Amino acid sequence: MMSITPMHWLFIFLLSTLITGLMVKFSWRLGLVDKPGERRTHQVPTPRGGGLAIVLTCMLSIYQIIFLPALVIGLMGFWDDLKNLSAKIRFFLQFLCACSALYAINHFHGLALWGISIPALLVVLWMMWLTNLYNFMDGINGIAGMEAIFVSLAMVLLHTAYQDAWLVIACSSFGFLLWNFPRAKIFMGDVGSQFIGFMMATLCVMEWLHASIPFVTALILLGIFIVDASVTLATRMLTGQKFSTPHRSHTYQILWKKFGGNHVKVTSLLFLVNLLWLFPWAFAVSHLWVNDFLGLLISYAPLVIIALLFKAGRLIS
Repeated sequence: MMSITPMHWLFIFLLSTLITGLMVKFSWRLGLVDKPGERRTHQVPTPRGGGLAIVLTCMLSIYQIIFLPALVIGLMGFWDDLKNLSAKIRFFLQFLCACSALYAINHFHGLALWGISIPALLVVLWMMWLTNLYNFMDGINGIAGMEAIFVSLAMVLLHTAYQDAWLVIACSSFGFLLWNFPRAKIFMGDVGSQFIGFMMATLCVMEWLHASIPFVTALILLGIFIVDASVTLATRMLTGQKFSTPHRSHTYQILWKKFGGNHVKVTSLLFLVNLLWLFPWAFAVSHLWVNDFLGLLISYAPLVIIALLFKAGRLIS
């Protein structure tokens, strides 16, 4: 990992901004276009694949071996944007990449949380889940870019062990966000959402191993994405809905509908929840002011309640 200086931050940001702008133009030629539909939240055809800028700028800045499986995830996401990979192939490749990343950081025998040994297989499955839920949550303007910037900068402010890598993600995501929010000239696509989700999952495991902060800190910071995606999926499974069926029943999508299709209001509201609710709890847990299990429980409780009250995951007529 290169040492990140303010000039590097600026370079990564500007390069990501430039590449995203180029993707706005070339996505049309490549056929990378999201068309409006019943399960979409946009009204006009919009190019996708802008997350490639995040992958490329991270590739130029992060030299650790963990980037190789993350790069495979990004390339797979780009191919998925182009051709639509089957779920079986996608999950199989994600499994291999998660195993490779865990092996690369020399800790394939599992981890411990709250004194309980966590098998490596569960860690791999958690990495896959975060990769996919990040993709599920990328459904309105700015939400995925905002979350990446918030979580990454929060991890930096909490003095974690891999601050440079988090800064790279933040700067590259900010460059993309200028083209995606408040008005989306391009979408992130699977290439960006899956890549960010996988990178965050891998870095969280590395922070876990380094014990720079309690692992629960990262779970709290990612609370909006984890809770919304998990409650929605659990509800859909319990009500007999097909996992692969497109839907618009996440909490943030229901909020979007209640706000009259206003992307800015929803993304801004979620950012405020991150900043004013989740970050203080993450800060308290990271400084050992609050028991990590209690902090996780309290910070997640209102998010779960809201998701249930909004009937996330249920069939919407």
